[in-house]
Amino acid sequence: MDDFIAFARNLPADTWLHFHCQAGKGRTTLFLVVYDFLRNPDVAEKDVVYRHYLQGGNFMYYQGDDADEKAWKVPLAKEKAAMVPLVYQYIQENLPKD
Repeated sequence: MDDFIAFARNLPADTWLHFHCQAGKGRTTLFLVVYDFLRNPDVAEKDVVYRHYLQGGNFMYYQGDDADEKAWKVPLAKEKAAMVPLVYQYIQENLPKD
């Protein structure tokens, strides 16, 4: 995550990125959300998370609480859901100084 944040912060403002992983949902949505946090620091965390969910991405606050969820995915879902607010907070606390 640190490497991605450093990479994204050093991109020119007009750079286009393409995000994709094997399934194109979980990790893709996570990094899209983080990139959005970086590019739009004045937008609330929940607004960014819901925007990407409504566009078809995974719900980043999902806790693995679906009755049909595979047991091995539950701890991973909880970890990701806990990480998103921490990344947002980190970005907010380390905004570049003008």
